[in-house]
Amino acid sequence: QLRKALELAKELYWKTGEKHFAIIDSDLIVPNLRKIRPDYQIISPCYYAYHKGKGYIAPWCFGTNFIFDASMLNYLEFAVLSYRDNKEPVDGWIHFHAPIRHVIIPGTVHYIKTENGEVKKEITEEDWLETIRHNPIPVEVMKI
Repeated sequence: QLRKALELAKELYWKTGEKHFAIIDSDLIVPNLRKIRPDYQIISPCYYAYHKGKGYIAPWCFGTNFIFDASMLNYLEFAVLSYRDNKEPVDGWIHFHAPIRHVIIPGTVHYIKTENGEVKKEITEEDWLETIRHNPIPVEVMKI
């Protein structure tokens, strides 16, 4: 699906000159998405997610949700197309093979499917410390 979304973004760029794109799962709500200007960057929003192997909900920054500038299409495409190792999750591969900026966008909501049903969980600026504890990468807060 990510490959197809990137193909569509490229096509849209060449046909219309559109510069800013977002690939966001339908169960993730990013506030003021159209106001985000990812000039010359790939942004990955952090959000709460269910960690299946561990059985709890915690902040997650390695998803396949991206807000990006057309100038970064080749970086994302290279990371996606170079993925070959089915033992490593594709989302981790992309995050370690493309220049991605990990951010908390306060008010981002994720509808999380768990063993006990769906949970609505919002990430806020105050979740920064918990986020860096669960994601060993630099994480910033982006206020829009």
